[in-house]
Parts: sequence; C-alpha cells; structure tokens
Amino acid sequence: MISISGRRGARRKLLMHSGNIRTLEPRCPSAQAMIIDGQAISWIGNNDEIVGIPVDEYTMLNLAGKTVMPSFGDAHVHFAYLAQSLANLDLGGCKSYGEALKRTEDFARGLARNEWFIGRGWKKDEWTDTRLPHKRDLDLIAPNNPAAIYSKDEHMYWTNSLGLKKAGIDRMTPDPEGGLIERDNTGEPTGILMETACALLNQRIGKRSQSEVLKLIERAVGECHRSGVTAIGNFDDIDNFELLQEYHKKIGLKIRVRQYIPIRFLDNLLTLNLKSGFGNRYLNIAGTKTFADGSLGSQTAYMFGPYKGSRHNVGIEVTDQATLTELVRRSASGGLACAVHAIGDRANHQVLNAFADLSKKHRTLRHRIEHVQIIKDEDIPRFAQLGVIASMQPSHCSSDIDLMARYLGKRSNNAYSFRSIIDSDARVAFGSDAPIEKLDPFGGIYSAIARRSPDGGRRHRPDQRISVGEAFAGFTSGVAYALGDENLFGVIAPGRSADIIVMDEDPFRTRMETIRDIEVLATFFEGECVFGGERLME
Repeated sequence: MISISGRRGARRKLLMHSGNIRTLEPRCPSAQAMIIDGQAISWIGNNDEIVGIPVDEYTMLNLAGKTVMPSFGDAHVHFAYLAQSLANLDLGGCKSYGEALKRTEDFARGLARNEWFIGRGWKKDEWTDTRLPHKRDLDLIAPNNPAAIYSKDEHMYWTNSLGLKKAGIDRMTPDPEGGLIERDNTGEPTGILMETACALLNQRIGKRSQSEVLKLIERAVGECHRSGVTAIGNFDDIDNFELLQEYHKKIGLKIRVRQYIPIRFLDNLLTLNLKSGFGNRYLNIAGTKTFADGSLGSQTAYMFGPYKGSRHNVGIEVTDQATLTELVRRSASGGLACAVHAIGDRANHQVLNAFADLSKKHRTLRHRIEHVQIIKDEDIPRFAQLGVIASMQPSHCSSDIDLMARYLGKRSNNAYSFRSIIDSDARVAFGSDAPIEKLDPFGGIYSAIARRSPDGGRRHRPDQRISVGEAFAGFTSGVAYALGDENLFGVIAPGRSADIIVMDEDPFRTRMETIRDIEVLATFFEGECVFGGERLME
C-alpha cells in the first residue's frame, strides 16, 4: 500500500487521475486528473494530457471514477461548544419530556458530587407530551449537581435549584436587559433562563482543564474531516479562541478557523488596532459578532407583529436600533467586519438599517447577517445593494417546518427565502450552526434543494428550492468569500490550496433524496490526506 500523506517534512507531489473532478470553477468545470504540489493544486486536466508529465516524480493515485470536489466550508460553527458537546449530555432527538428526563437521569449517574451537569439539545416543540422543563425535575435527578442544559437553539437554559443558587438568581432577581428569567405565578423562578439571562449561569459554570479541552478539540477536528469540512466561521467566546491558539501552537490546526469576536470586546480590538484578517492562514480574526434578537423556537426572534396565538409577544430586541447602528459603525470604522445574529423580520430589517448607515468605504468589509430566517420581501434586495452577505443554515429550514406553522402562520411565507435571496444577486454563505444542528454539509445541501422536514414528508415553500450547484457553492466558494478567503479555497483550480474531498457518489447525478446519504471517502487539507486515505486504496 502506498502512502498519500507523504513523508514527514517531505514536499507532497501527488498526481490523481481517472477521476470525476468537479471543480466548481466555471471556466473549467470538470476534469479527470489533477496535480497537487506541496500544499497547492498546480495543474488540472484530463487523462490524455498526462502524457509528457514526468510521472515518476509523483505519487500516482488512481481515482477509479470516484468524484472529487472542493472540500466544504461551514460559515457558522460554535467550535468549542461542538468539541465540548462530545462529552456532555445530548438530548437531541428526544420525542417527549419523559424521554429527556430518562436520558438525563442515566447521564447523571456518572457525575461526582458538586460536578457541573452540562448538556444541550432539548426542544420542547418536538415533544409529544405537554410537560415543560422545570427545576423540580432536575432537583430530583441531580440535587447535588448544578445543572446547565441548553435548548437545541442555545437560547434557553434549563437549570435546577442549585444552578440558580450558583448564578445568584432568586425571586427578587430582575430580568437582565434583553433576557428573561421564567417565573411561575408566585414569582418563583422555574429554572428556565432565556437569552441574556443565560449569561448569569454561564459565568458560574466550572471549566474543564486545558488538557481535557485540547483533547476534545482534537476530536472535533476529526469530526470536521469526516464531514469533509476544512474551513469554518467560528462563533465561540474569547476564552475558547485562546484555547484554539494553544491547540494550534502545540498540535497544529488542520482546518481553517476564522474567528468572530463578541462585540463586548470591541474596545479591546480597537485599542490594539486589530483588523479583519489578522492572524495566519489557519487561525485569524474575521470580525465581530453581536445579536439583534433571539430565536424562533423560544419565540424571542424579534418580529413586526405578535406570534401566532399571542396578543403582545413580538420577541426580544436584544440590541436596539440606535445601539446596533453605533456598534456596526465603530466595528467597520476600525476595519472589522461585523456579523449580526438576526432571525425575526424586524431584527433583519433593523440590521440592514445599521449596515445602510455605513459609508461606501466601510461596506467593502465582509459584513454578514447570521441566519436571515424570516425576512420581508422588500428587504431582500438590500443585501446586494449594501454588499451584506446572507449567512444561512439550510438545515434549520427542515428542523423548523412545524415551528413556522405553529408560531408564524401566514408569515411563514417569508421564512428561509433561499431562492429569492440568491436571485437578488446577494452573496450567500451556508453553514450548520453546529452543535445546534449536526455538522453535516450533505444534510444541509439536501435541506436547501428539497426543503422537506427531517422525515422527508412535509415541505416548506418549494418555490424557494435552489439547485444542487447553488447549494454546493453556498458551502464552498460562498463560505470562502464570506471569510475573505476566496483566493485560497472554495474551488479546484491551479494556485488554490489543495483542500478537496473524494466521495462515493456524484451529487450532480444522484437522486435528490439520496444526496444526504453521500459519504466522504477522503478529505485532503493543503495536500495532506487527513481522513480516509486507506479507503482510496481499496
């Protein structure tokens, strides 16, 4: 068996041939052969053009008709949370509150006294029973362990009495600005914290040791490689960014991480004169991140009108228009692209207003709106007009089909408008929002082209479906552009980094229903096979 990773310290020279290479580069969309020289692609062509190339200088790899494409980017990941979720309670997929409690009880048996009980993934809207999360149930399961269990969308915490005590929350604690401490009719906290109220608990959670987290980061990098992902837009907190730097120093990142720094650190960034792009090709600062509103699942996305079934609830305005406009202006003036979380139609409208207030000079940065889940038709053309990138997660469309009908009614016609946004000539970047959704580009592509519920049944606005090519572009060149790396990766072309995947099927020739089942056989990062090399030799 030959090695396709190359000798340590040696310059890799690899000639792949007899493949189905889909470059996603319009000037040369397909090929049969390519040369990787070191970290970059140096040549692409067809088998009959190999004649005259000194093949004895290369490691030869017969692709035997397998499909090769650019590796994926994921525009929106919470990487440290993804890493740590590998060791935490996972309530994803629970069909009832009773099932969630049973899984919680099983996990709690392995905890030491006073150890923090960390988890995520519960989604009350998917439960068949009507019971709701409450501290009293966690008190029975883990009375001696402070709990912090995020909802699937990570906009709500479920905690117990000990967790509330650690956070300093009681019946007299006021709701923080932009957040809510849920209470019963006596004023007693129920154990549910929403939006900025989650920070009261977050700041008290015990931290894992650095060595433990570095091991989990290693596992998460492996998850990326198995999924064919080699570049991410990262939305972790600042301390997790420091851990990634430590990991890169000690081990070496084999993915590209573009970090968005929470807006509360804007003054620090400006004082240090740090701008978008500061760093290296593996780890750099992409910009700042702030929130305009909450989430659809918790009914805190900021809307123009009340949610269906409510007279007054229009969601939560996490950052008001004046403050948002000023934060975006200061960030852009300092050379920092701004990514703003906006889900509701009013939140998206106000974020676009903030970007519209920028000078043309400061609009050239790669500003983004994260999620763009519900948006009025009249606001869609503003993305292209203002140069704002629509950073969206197609898998949310599938997951939220029932929620849209339940909470939005007719306004669900303004949800997940992929087709309209692309047709408006807006720049689009796709991601997963992992670990909120699974790190699964093929699943995201399926959601974008099929717009069906996870069970394949219900469909949301089929007129907003996009093509396979558009969906792949969203996860490749679209991500590269959003991260400021369009000259580095995203297509297969001479001079670009050799970041590629080998697959068991051609997504352009398979049936729509089977795209989500396509398997990554191998992932290459900068010419090195980082996953699945042995399978190419079978």
